[in-house]
Amino acid sequence: MLIRQQKTKRKSLTVLHRKHSVVSRNICVHTKPLKPTDVVYMPDQYVQRSRSSESLMKLLYPEHFHLLRGNHETDNMNQMYGFEGEVKAKYTAQMFQLFSEVFQWLPLAQCINSKVLVMHGGLFSEDGVTLDDIRKIDRNRQPPDSGPMCDLLWSDPQPQDGRSISKRGVSCQFGPDVTERFLEQNKLQYIVRSHEVKAEGYEVTHSGKCITVFSAPNYCDQMGNKGAYIHLRGSDLKPEFHQFTAVPHPNVKPMAYANSLMQLGMM
Repeated sequence: MLIRQQKTKRKSLTVLHRKHSVVSRNICVHTKPLKPTDVVYMPDQYVQRSRSSESLMKLLYPEHFHLLRGNHETDNMNQMYGFEGEVKAKYTAQMFQLFSEVFQWLPLAQCINSKVLVMHGGLFSEDGVTLDDIRKIDRNRQPPDSGPMCDLLWSDPQPQDGRSISKRGVSCQFGPDVTERFLEQNKLQYIVRSHEVKAEGYEVTHSGKCITVFSAPNYCDQMGNKGAYIHLRGSDLKPEFHQFTAVPHPNVKPMAYANSLMQLGMM
């Protein structure tokens, strides 16, 4: 099933974007005990720009972690940003192919208690998309250049009403009116997404109905931003924001296996 309905009876749920080196620290420090809570993890880089790409696959609590697909869980992005090279250097080409197949089966979005929709990118280039439409997407493939699957992975919010061409060159930017119509049609309260660096680690826009969370502090060791994650508590799933700063890490540069053009961009 594409959208996993999270009708949890647990006390809280945490929504986290990334960064791998701080996932375990913040889960352990801020969500003790772990068992009463669930974690929705929606990176665009399970495997890129970290220093130990395969480490996230060693999650100890699979029944509590709900993994979503981001725009980097594709073959071309894995090649560009270095995960393909890392896996082939450390293991085999067959191992990389297995990762690629797993990424294609990751859900594109998650609906929590029929109130909150979580995805990596955002909303759609056209009105009228329903939760049933999202469920029907054939996700076991590489994303197309347009359409609902592309939008869920790539789109961004904008402050003005309407839609505009995306600064990324793919999908669109969507305004508060687009968000309002989508939520009203699907009887939802708000959306949570990531996909953009935010100085404070999160941003609330569209009159509180579009929340961006970015959990990578000091992104790529350059941006100086805070990281954040969200606790959704109670029957109304009211969001609580938790910020944190970067922690020391091994002296290995991010994207060590990226292609040469991408490495130049990191210098």
